[in-house]
Amino acid sequence: MNVSLVIPVYNKAKALETTLSSVVAQAAHYQEIICVNDASTDDSLLLIQKAMRGVGNFKLLDLPRNCGPFAARLAGVQSSTSEWVQLLDADDILLGDFKRIEDAIEAVDGTACSSIFFSNSHQTQSITTPFALVRHRWLDSSNLLVRRSMVCHLAESRRIQWGEDHVFSAELLTLGFISCRPGKIAIYRQEYAERSVANGDLIHRFRCAFAIHHSLRKKFPSSSLCLLMFFLARTTMAWLYKRCKRLIRGI
Repeated sequence: MNVSLVIPVYNKAKALETTLSSVVAQAAHYQEIICVNDASTDDSLLLIQKAMRGVGNFKLLDLPRNCGPFAARLAGVQSSTSEWVQLLDADDILLGDFKRIEDAIEAVDGTACSSIFFSNSHQTQSITTPFALVRHRWLDSSNLLVRRSMVCHLAESRRIQWGEDHVFSAELLTLGFISCRPGKIAIYRQEYAERSVANGDLIHRFRCAFAIHHSLRKKFPSSSLCLLMFFLARTTMAWLYKRCKRLIRGI
């Protein structure tokens, strides 16, 4: 299968061994496997080096400084050699449904598709607008294939502390339509999900909303502005609701 697999890693030692075991068991199906160590400070690098032994198509990209998941994924995609690149988070498990992947790639051959998203949906759909992207609740990066020739030209996004996956989803939509296919190709492990910045406090959610608007505004000027207003209003209302609940409990 002419597909590369990219795994960005930052301080995931607790979950990484299981993830890499699922990858090594299916390594022969990929053109190459690229682990991007995003300047981890735990034992992640040692676990990657251990997994690489005896696997000829396993490559390590060791970044000198921490750049964040968006930049780490982008570095991996840029260093790959396949037209299609599968992404996998360092705490998830690869299922290896290669027939599903091959069929999906064949279906979008010759089209302006920037990426393929595998979801729990029961039918194939095309995401062509920001509102359709929101309806799909953005994209799960471990169930995503991206087209290298389009994605490798992306500029490194602004560093934000919450919601980088949302910004990446928006960037993909500006490059071409997103094909949404039924059936997941990786298992998301909720127990290892990070509670980053208190699940995104008010300021960080605002920054994420503006970053999404910045990504979409050239191709979708009116839609991106409407989405920005919607995100800001919804985030503010959710924050006020939580504050009121705390005040009521304190009475």
